[in-house]
Amino acid sequence: MKKKMMQFMLCFGLVLMSACSSKEKEVNTIIWYVANDEVWIPHEQEPYTSIKDARIDAVNAYLKELKKPYQVDVHVYPVQFDNLKNQQKAFEEVKKHDAHADILDYQNYWHDAFICLDSYMDTPLGKQVRKEIPEHTYTANLFQGKAYKVVSPKYPIQQSDILIEKKYYQNHKQEIDAVCGDTMKLLAYWNTHYKQKDEYLLTDDFSSRIEDFMFEKYQKIPNTPFYVRRLDKKVINPYEEPAFLKLYNLLSEMSMKGYSGKHMDEGKREDLISKDAILFKYHTSYKPKEMIMYAPQRMNDSYVELAGELKIPYVTHGFGILKDSKHKDEAFDLLASIQTDATLSNLLIYGDKPQMKDGKVEDGDLHATSDYFGTMGNNLLAYPSVNENAKKKELVFALDKEATMKQFVNTNVMLDDMLTKIDEFNKIINEAHIFVYMDDYFDNYQLTSTKEVMQRVDKLKKQLQDAGAAKVIAQLQQQLEHEG
Repeated sequence: MKKKMMQFMLCFGLVLMSACSSKEKEVNTIIWYVANDEVWIPHEQEPYTSIKDARIDAVNAYLKELKKPYQVDVHVYPVQFDNLKNQQKAFEEVKKHDAHADILDYQNYWHDAFICLDSYMDTPLGKQVRKEIPEHTYTANLFQGKAYKVVSPKYPIQQSDILIEKKYYQNHKQEIDAVCGDTMKLLAYWNTHYKQKDEYLLTDDFSSRIEDFMFEKYQKIPNTPFYVRRLDKKVINPYEEPAFLKLYNLLSEMSMKGYSGKHMDEGKREDLISKDAILFKYHTSYKPKEMIMYAPQRMNDSYVELAGELKIPYVTHGFGILKDSKHKDEAFDLLASIQTDATLSNLLIYGDKPQMKDGKVEDGDLHATSDYFGTMGNNLLAYPSVNENAKKKELVFALDKEATMKQFVNTNVMLDDMLTKIDEFNKIINEAHIFVYMDDYFDNYQLTSTKEVMQRVDKLKKQLQDAGAAKVIAQLQQQLEHEG
């Protein structure tokens, strides 16, 4: 009897040990979807399939070393730039292929698909993540005061940036300094005083810089044609707003005078652009010169940089956790671990065998300057590339403190119910051919006078009104007021 009991106990113990051992070895797979324009993903990668790459193998080996109860399987989805509804269809395809996918890029046009991460951010690991994200950057990336994505911090601040050819600036310093703090006054100065010469263009591009020109007073709502006026936080249609109408008129006058090469021989214009024979450049900068060291030496030598006074935090890229995920805890642990573990970030950004020299990676990619370079890792923790400041993390945190929230508008609005209308508005704008071709030297759609430009703007305003722009603006305004 005792012998049988001993045998039973031994067998029971072995079964129990086997069960425990099996349980310990159970590893869940986290399905992580990323955009197909991440720099290291092969262009021929079939959408919605697993990416086979040595860096992913290295990440999983490291996760195993850390005794994490999961591994990661990275899939790719195609970015549809033509319209938001097609982008929505790409997301629907993700769900069709992987109904319980865990991680995806957070986008405001599929907001409802993601869980709120506030409870996770209040955990010890979540609080570690918070320490790796500059304070203003974290706040700027919330949706109505709540976290829906684990932010990949890159740029510290957003501000206007003016580059003026050094010799020209030195010869006209007093006049330029008197107006450079006001975009409209600066443009008016060029319009009145600049004389086009064959050896230079004033600029190679007026039309696509409208958002930058209005940056100091207006903030663009991502994925829409609308803006928020900083002064009173009102959503506006730029084709009705007096300040924008004044800008369109002024840019059109300058374009018609040939300041961007409109009437120049195509080959001559392209030659000047290739030589960087441009007197004036204006853009909204996310990359202070102290942080990024990639500009050609000729630009450093031949241009004077004049930065704008307004400094606001940058709304950056981040990944969220899908509501239908069966492994939400593990998915957050993965994203949080990447943001706090330099080894994981280096593996995802640079791969398993980065080429190092003097403490920097010689890959030539500009990880700190694009939302599609190294988005899966925390670039501030990773090695600096040859194009980056070795103390990039300290610099980003210091610059974040200079940002002001007073004039910042959190435009992280939910667009899920407006996609069809917004696509309709964008189609109307694109077909108007006002600004896309205003700089062009081609005959197609070429606008020959400022009067014609403004007539098309007025027609466009009426088309947007008829299409229901006012209703969408009211919906956006309601969200912003809730945010406020």
